[in-house]
Amino acid sequence: MKIIMASSNQEKRLYFSQLYRDPVKHFVRVHGWLSAAIEKTLDIRSEKRRGKSRFAKYFTFPGEHAIDVLLFSERGIIEETKVGFPGVVYCESRFETLTEINKRLGKCMGVFPYPFERAVFSRQFESFCPFDIINLDLTREIFPRNGRPESNTIRAIQKLLSLHSNQDFDLYITFKSSRRETNPEAVKDFMQMVNDNFASNTSLKDAFVESCGMECDELQHSNFTLFWCKSFPKWVLEQGLTKDVGGKLVGEYFYARRPRYATQYDIITFLFSFQRSSSHFMSTHRMITDTQREILRSFSLTPMNVDEILGTNVEAQVSLRKDVERILKKPPKRAS
Repeated sequence: MKIIMASSNQEKRLYFSQLYRDPVKHFVRVHGWLSAAIEKTLDIRSEKRRGKSRFAKYFTFPGEHAIDVLLFSERGIIEETKVGFPGVVYCESRFETLTEINKRLGKCMGVFPYPFERAVFSRQFESFCPFDIINLDLTREIFPRNGRPESNTIRAIQKLLSLHSNQDFDLYITFKSSRRETNPEAVKDFMQMVNDNFASNTSLKDAFVESCGMECDELQHSNFTLFWCKSFPKWVLEQGLTKDVGGKLVGEYFYARRPRYATQYDIITFLFSFQRSSSHFMSTHRMITDTQREILRSFSLTPMNVDEILGTNVEAQVSLRKDVERILKKPPKRAS
């Protein structure tokens, strides 16, 4: 029994180490995160109130190789110095991984050696806010099966939005779509919330049914990943509205993972851009109207299937792999 467990754990570690080099993941980094971040940086540099700052303040879960940080720095989105990245704050609860990140990135603005769900409620985290770009690259479900139905992750995202009340910022959220590993009670509560909102706004419900060909409950059983793609942006946009920021869904991607040690699951990435409201009434009213319009638009969007895009395009796959390897060869900074 112990030998089997050891073998399983080794296979798991090997599997996850390979994911960093996976073309589908890097496709989302380059065509999703990077493209959106470039647009955000142009906005930052057009704001007179920013003074001399030409770089984004960035919060992330970088992972062992911190590819996103290195990619953003070489495109001038975040600042890089000889000793580190002064505009970067990150979270990593695993000590071994934290050590590797520290070697690679050197001195950063802030480091939280514990889970995001705990970090976001700390005074230290609040002192770093607001961020220009927030990248929540989760490696788990938004409602873990072994977690509480109200979900610590959902509460943390709500807190994060409240800390950016009346601020301009980008929010990238990636999570795992696996029915088997998701808390069914939490999904039921989430669907109830969506349905309650539909009950008070029939035009939203009609648009949802027209786009999906079925109601929310049916879609959850028919296509779990598409259910998240259609319902989760609505929740995020409405949460933003309560914090005086109007959001737009600027990108939506998904791709499959097929580990040998477990059942297949999907990874979904959402890209949001939020803008603060002006203080006068008409601007606030316009933001509410625009958010409702954006939710309607999100129902009709077709999420980008990265597996289909790359498919048999071997040239694109090779190019993406080479780009990852190039980034991984960058020399590490001094450990802070």
